[in-house]
Amino acid sequence: MKAKLLLFSIVLIFAGADAFAQCKGNCRNGKGVYTFKDGEVYNGTFKDGQFDGKGTYTYKSGAKYVGEFVAGKRHGQGTFTYPTGDIYTGDFVNGVPEGKGVYTFATGDRYEGEFKNGERNGQGVYIFASGTRQTGIFEDNELIEEISIERKKTDEEWKDNVEDIFAYPEAFIVFSADNDSFTGGEVKKAKLLSAKSVLSRDRCETKERKTGRTIQIGYDNARYTTLSFDLFYFDPQTGSAITLHSDSEKITEEMKWQIIQMNTNDIFKIIRIFVLGVDGFKRQLPQIEVVVK
Repeated sequence: MKAKLLLFSIVLIFAGADAFAQCKGNCRNGKGVYTFKDGEVYNGTFKDGQFDGKGTYTYKSGAKYVGEFVAGKRHGQGTFTYPTGDIYTGDFVNGVPEGKGVYTFATGDRYEGEFKNGERNGQGVYIFASGTRQTGIFEDNELIEEISIERKKTDEEWKDNVEDIFAYPEAFIVFSADNDSFTGGEVKKAKLLSAKSVLSRDRCETKERKTGRTIQIGYDNARYTTLSFDLFYFDPQTGSAITLHSDSEKITEEMKWQIIQMNTNDIFKIIRIFVLGVDGFKRQLPQIEVVVK
């Protein structure tokens, strides 16, 4: 889910500047209640005629901010309740969420982490209402790297011999000849030339309680759509690095031509593999390392 954090501006006021506004108390230096002509209300402390200190600002839209102000702006710790029912609690800088905070959506989803310029920027975790968690680095509300995915256990998964179960996305190369797949290691050049795409799937594992042994229990291949990936190769003879890009799941003819030029035991990598989940989030998967044989 990509959600913009809607922000509501506060007009910096000086007590008595608006002939239609009303002030109760000390709206210059002290505590007071300032009611604007449009019905918006500030209740809190003032300094030099501006909101400064702790206060509550109620908007005509139904939004409300409760927290700290500096020189007429939301600044410091506070809680902003949006008309949609979304709630942000955390740090504010110059009127917008910046620093650490928690944004709770009306849908039940929640983000805990770092903000900048009112958006998810930095390290954090996005927790879906279903219990699924995405942890990593965010940029402009997008999760861009270091992703881990967890999901809630079902009754079937809580059998006596099961201690833990988890799922995470894994990239693999699909070959056209027999529709076989490959996740890394040694592969013959002839087989690599039959490769047709780079896809991803959920890899599920369960751990036995008694032995601690990990057992693979299955795959779900339908949950992710590959958006793009790169082939990276360092030529040891020329000392040059080559990066080829694909804007889909398909391995390009240029990539295959580069594989033809490689020698036995040369290594190339499939990197920057970006996929789209059914939840609308873009993920970057771990790279695949290939040894040409």
